[in-house]
Amino acid sequence: MALLFTAATFWWLNARLGVLKSWEPQTYAMSLSRDFVRVRLPLVMYNTGARPIVVLDMRMRFLAEPDALWPLNWTGTSEKLMPPSADDVVAPVGFAIAGRTAEQLVISFTVPSPGFIPEERDYQVVIEAVLGQRKLWQRVLRRDSRWQPFAHFSLRMGPMRYAGPYRAYSNSPRDQQTKTLRAPDEAMKRLALRLRGEREGSS
Repeated sequence: MALLFTAATFWWLNARLGVLKSWEPQTYAMSLSRDFVRVRLPLVMYNTGARPIVVLDMRMRFLAEPDALWPLNWTGTSEKLMPPSADDVVAPVGFAIAGRTAEQLVISFTVPSPGFIPEERDYQVVIEAVLGQRKLWQRVLRRDSRWQPFAHFSLRMGPMRYAGPYRAYSNSPRDQQTKTLRAPDEAMKRLALRLRGEREGSS
């Protein structure tokens, strides 16, 4: 029994493969243009196990949204939500999270925009990753897919103030300035009408 306890303790402390976890961010940044929807999320990613977890790829999906046909692909990583220059955003590169540690990174997701205009409501999103290793139950239950969900939360969107550069928004349900942050201006309204007109004309 002592030997078994020692072996189990060693495995738990040094060899156990955990799972990747993350939580709802309090802020996010978004940019909408004629061609792309871009979202930046400051994510805290935690490795629950003792062994490192290697993240090879990520994506964000809108759940139960008929107009969002494609997932948003991982297109950049930075340390700040609003980096001062493009040089502070690096291309997607795989990284490792050590056992029982957390990493905070701002992940940029992008998708071609066929006329997707965010409405002033909550969207349910899931963040998925391709990991360098998976647990046995993950390989058995999700053997048809490399993608493993590690975060599921509400993204509280509203019409953007203007198209083009990124702008930061609150994602907190308790924020008293939500309506002010999400108030659209005339430029955004014109862009929305033009995109909808182009989509209807091509259908």
